[in-house]
Amino acid sequence: MIKVLQQHGFLAALVLILTIQINGGIIPATFTILILVCYVVLITMIIYKVKYFAPENKTDYRIVGIYFLWMITAGAIRGFFVAEYNYEFRDLISGIVFTSVPIVVYVYATPSTLWKTLHLWIWIAFPLFFIFYSWFLPVGMYQFFFGPLFLFFLIPLLPNKWKIILAIILLCLIVGDLGARSQSAKAAFVFFICIMAFFRKRIPVGLYSVVHWLCYIGPIVILYFAITGIYNPFEKMEEYQGTMYAGEEDLTADTRSILYEETIISAVKNKYIWHGRSLARGNDSWDFETFTSQELKTKKYERYGNEWCHPNIFTWLGLIGVFLFSFIYLKSSYLALYHSNNIWMKLFSMNIAFNWAWGWIENCLGLDILNVGIMMMIAMGFSKQFREMSDKEIEAWFISLFKWKHEEDIVA
Repeated sequence: MIKVLQQHGFLAALVLILTIQINGGIIPATFTILILVCYVVLITMIIYKVKYFAPENKTDYRIVGIYFLWMITAGAIRGFFVAEYNYEFRDLISGIVFTSVPIVVYVYATPSTLWKTLHLWIWIAFPLFFIFYSWFLPVGMYQFFFGPLFLFFLIPLLPNKWKIILAIILLCLIVGDLGARSQSAKAAFVFFICIMAFFRKRIPVGLYSVVHWLCYIGPIVILYFAITGIYNPFEKMEEYQGTMYAGEEDLTADTRSILYEETIISAVKNKYIWHGRSLARGNDSWDFETFTSQELKTKKYERYGNEWCHPNIFTWLGLIGVFLFSFIYLKSSYLALYHSNNIWMKLFSMNIAFNWAWGWIENCLGLDILNVGIMMMIAMGFSKQFREMSDKEIEAWFISLFKWKHEEDIVA
């Protein structure tokens, strides 16, 4: 085992720990231990970025650098001066970890580094899941274990053994717990792309563009309609409330409208629409958060974060932060769709766009295998080396992930 870890590198081992420890939630750990693990991973990634990041297309990564500049100044530094209580400094420390996830884009710019991480993850995480985690990890939490969902796109390429394994897991993700609506929706979209991968030689490239841009334009239009009162899809679900259940879970329940209302009203009331409230503060929440006011005696009814991505960034870093973070997704998916030599990167572009869209509903930001998996895809979109591969080259690279023995020239 030690030899295997040496061959794959310290970073690959740390990403594996993120899967086993943090998102599985099986091994008990205090907040301090979890944060220490996250900071070890974060610092290791920064070292990798400084030491190994030297792509030919550095200009494509400017948006990531601008985002980090804004996050550090408007989020972290300002948060240090905004924080008043111990718990706010604790939130600041957590927030820095959460919003630093795009560092993954720098780290996995080269195929060899990403290969080492995914290869170790596949050959350790999959056996661990079937031997250990599958017995008591709730089905609705499988998405937090299988963070690199994009691996399921590869089913058409793989030997029958791996086809069966991935198909069973994907089926569990979709229908294993319909009460976990986010997991089912994301897995269903992966299944949709998997079907497209099967017929990739017959599907016109234009269809990829349509799906890609719908994922970006659709949420913006819906958000505009909801804010202006023209149409709110979440409130529309109330008409069918109580008509569809998965166990005791009401599949038609609106769990987002009140959160959007609180998030937007808080930003307008406290005048932080553009620059955010810093990484030390959350949004005002009279419906959900009484702990910070009554238990901690702060007289602040605030909720530091909600169960989604972009509105949290809006609270912490403002609209400017949302724009910058969104452009990281858009730049990656655009390069993958229009500036790649292989069909697989075009397939990836749709899932990158979909995960951006889903960030308005869930995909809570954090340094965990779920978000690292998303950022791995974004890193591949930015990477000129991945985009310059032919279909045969990238397929050989993918297939080698599922082989214990491999050829070094394929990995590089």
